[in-house]
Amino acid sequence: MSKFKFGLKAKIARMEAEKAVTAMGYAAIKHFKVDVFDREAFDGVKWKPRQDPTNKRRLLVKTGRMRNSINFLRRTRYGATIGTRVKYAKYHNDGTSKLPQRQFIGNTRELTRIHMRMLKTVMARV
Repeated sequence: MSKFKFGLKAKIARMEAEKAVTAMGYAAIKHFKVDVFDREAFDGVKWKPRQDPTNKRRLLVKTGRMRNSINFLRRTRYGATIGTRVKYAKYHNDGTSKLPQRQFIGNTRELTRIHMRMLKTVMARV
């Protein structure tokens, strides 16, 4: 008679889940810091252009402070929150009556696809 070691399988699954949360968090940080800012678009929607067409600087990047501040805000064994503590980031991400919305952080279809591929890889190992 063969024995299936549930305890060992559960321990391996927990360890893999913790590693997956960290890896998925870093993938999200890279997606927001690099992909979104380089494309100047969020989830396929281009950011509204600057009113001054002579200004050729990249949108939302003057010093890089906001872009570089995107990181883990909270991380537990089984979850993570990615964001920024820069106060003015909310105004850019949500927009105001005087400032157009140029969302750079939130759920995207591309990030969901990335995370699903990562989860399939993890599940194949368990």
